Amino acid sequence: MSMYRLLLLAFPKRVRREFGADMARLFEAQRRAVRESGDGLARFWASAILDVAIHGTAERISAAVAIIRPGLQLETWRLCMRA
Repeated sequence: MSMYRLLLLAFPKRVRREFGADMARLFEAQRRAVRESGDGLARFWASAILDVAIHGTAERISAAVAIIRPGLQLETWRLCMRA
């Protein structure tokens, strides 16, 4: 379980705070189901790692854009006011 918590560091702190516990519980339930069904845990972990990499990166990009965008809008407004 702690390995998955490390993977969650790919997400911004805000996302981990809001959804981290739920994500960890869901992961644990899915892992248990895979183990009980006899399916391969390696495939499950590979899927989990890929999912975290994709969605964690998307969340970090989204957070960065949210920080940058207001500054860009302010600069655009300043340029328009100079014209």
